[in-house]
Amino acid sequence: MKRPTRRQILYGIGAVALAILAFECLPDVRQGMQMLNTADSISQTSKQTKHNGAWVYGSSSARFTIVEYADLECPYCKDYFPQLKAWVDQHPDVNLQWHHLPLPMHEPAASYEARWAECAGIERGNDVFWLAVELIYQRTRSNGAGTAGNPQIPGLEDRQHFIDNCASSNPAARQAVVSQAHKASLGGITATPTLVIKDKHSGR
Repeated sequence: MKRPTRRQILYGIGAVALAILAFECLPDVRQGMQMLNTADSISQTSKQTKHNGAWVYGSSSARFTIVEYADLECPYCKDYFPQLKAWVDQHPDVNLQWHHLPLPMHEPAASYEARWAECAGIERGNDVFWLAVELIYQRTRSNGAGTAGNPQIPGLEDRQHFIDNCASSNPAARQAVVSQAHKASLGGITATPTLVIKDKHSGR
């Protein structure tokens, strides 16, 4: 199978964005999609890699990496995330890297949720980090309103309080979120979602 080029990946991402714009025009469909059962979504087979300093969804050997700068309270990120993730599933030469960018207008919920996802990953690894992001997006009311209580991660009921406490007080989780947001700012990235495509072959 012929591998996708950088231009084809850009076109693919653009197509996903256009599909989401159309999706925004169908509020009844959106409401139904947001009410999908969490148990159904987490039972699907996933393609995650081990945590090596960055949260990466997809093949570790993929040529292209899409870095998504995202805010867990951003309604556009919420709509975009499942579409982008599904697109990565269909393109094995592309993976997705998460980059926290909680926006000031969505604080304090945005940073807390970012830390909570970090702590879920710290507790049980890369797969659970991505599951935590999915659960937060399913349950948040967005625009800084947050979730009505912390999400419950299936299979980790006995560790729930450790994750919750970590989100409130773990310095490593706090530093991860703060440093990623600062790095984004230094790069001139101030809006979410923002995507940056990296090519391992060219180094660009």
